[in-house]
Amino acid sequence: MVDLIQFLREEISLDKNLWLLSQVERYLIRFQTEIHNWPQSRDRIVKSTLPNLLGIGEGSTPESDDLFLGIIATMKIKESSIRGFLSEMSIIKYEDYTTKKSAYLIRCFLRDNFPDELKEFTDFLALESQDSLHVKDLKSTIKRIKRIGASSGYTFLSGCLWQLQYYENHRQNLIVKF
Repeated sequence: MVDLIQFLREEISLDKNLWLLSQVERYLIRFQTEIHNWPQSRDRIVKSTLPNLLGIGEGSTPESDDLFLGIIATMKIKESSIRGFLSEMSIIKYEDYTTKKSAYLIRCFLRDNFPDELKEFTDFLALESQDSLHVKDLKSTIKRIKRIGASSGYTFLSGCLWQLQYYENHRQNLIVKF
């Protein structure tokens, strides 16, 4: 069985995105709590979290948006209890916070419409247990994703890794508390 977190750590480094994470991590953590309190938290997400989370960095899809896309993809796949809430978020006017291209991509991801370039990876992410037979395919898929845009693919994968680590840390904290 493949430890997906360890595998991604070997393929990418969150250190490459330290500046970005230093700017947005507290809002990513806030988003984790707020999405579980949807729809009561809708106004907080729209008025305070998203404006501080999106549109940061360079490019037609700013780096913080690419990171957020990785987080959304991972949440949509791994956390079925909030899929509906995430889908409802597609009605938010993201153009107020970021570029039109990013806003479009965010809506697509929230509606489970992942680009073809990411399909193999999202399919792998959806597997209950990652078989080691898939490792070679996964490596080549990750290589292709890393080449998307100047840094968009790499930052997307960083978002996936960040979210998986968040789940792991949360799970470990729950175990320690009991």
